[in-house]
Amino acid sequence: MNTTTKRDQQLEAIAKTILDIPTLEARSSDRLDFHEVAVWQVKKALRKAYMAGYEAAISDVDPERVEPEDGCPRCGETNTDHLVWETDTTVHCTNCGTRYQPSERW
Repeated sequence: MNTTTKRDQQLEAIAKTILDIPTLEARSSDRLDFHEVAVWQVKKALRKAYMAGYEAAISDVDPERVEPEDGCPRCGETNTDHLVWETDTTVHCTNCGTRYQPSERW
């Protein structure tokens, strides 16, 4: 299943369960395509959609790698198996031997 299909299925489920809208497909009928919903329902649906997007984004993070700006400044290594903390402020890259201080984000 591709991401777009999964995303569309999640949005459809949110529309059905929270907004009581049976489908997000246009049906060429005002009676079927326009719905009256309360603002608290819209707010709840938007929050649910936001969280679904957030969860999808964080599930794509590779725990075996650091961000490129935190990798080795000499060779660009980002694999955590090759980046060893020696002190509270110094990292040793076992790939090329460089010792460096990563950004403050760590």
